[in-house]
Amino acid sequence: MSWVITNDKFFVRCDKRGCATPVIDKRRAKIFDERFNADEFLRSLPKAMKNLGYYVAPADGCTLQEDDYGAESTSGTLSHRKPEITEADYYLEAIASFREFIQTIQKARPKLEEQQIRAEMEIEDLLHAAEFYDLARDQGYEIFQRLREARVRRRNCKNAVAWISFVLEADPSNFLRNDPSPRISGTSHRQYRPRALPELFEQLNSL
Repeated sequence: MSWVITNDKFFVRCDKRGCATPVIDKRRAKIFDERFNADEFLRSLPKAMKNLGYYVAPADGCTLQEDDYGAESTSGTLSHRKPEITEADYYLEAIASFREFIQTIQKARPKLEEQQIRAEMEIEDLLHAAEFYDLARDQGYEIFQRLREARVRRRNCKNAVAWISFVLEADPSNFLRNDPSPRISGTSHRQYRPRALPELFEQLNSL
């Protein structure tokens, strides 16, 4: 039997870097041949995903709630038209998203660094316990499981901190300090000023 991780609204996929991300399309979900591996992957989900109700379920017959999928698809299609590159909103929305992205990773980095340090200390404790204590088989297995989970958390945090550093080293704050949004917004509301024929426009405006 095959297994997937879902919360009835999304499935979990795994990219080439081993990072978990939510997807709607079941065909893109990570498929586990063994329940044990699925449980382990579930335990190693990022903290942001752990409180969203994900669980391991059989891959056969596991589908999303039709209402949730339909509502999301409909609202995403009808409520917002993606602006064209020739429209000011294309740039304003992109800049706003970029600003939010930068602010998010700036706030996240200290927390990720703390979580990485915490995971490293847990690893040291677990290794010490495994080396210097005479553990029963079940205790040894539990130590192994916790050690593996802590190492996954450390690796995920370490990678995320590195990626954030790559982005911030490119000095996005300089771009945001000189945010061109007001200038872009201003050009989209410009009014034409007559050059040589003001009477023509006075006549047209009086109609």
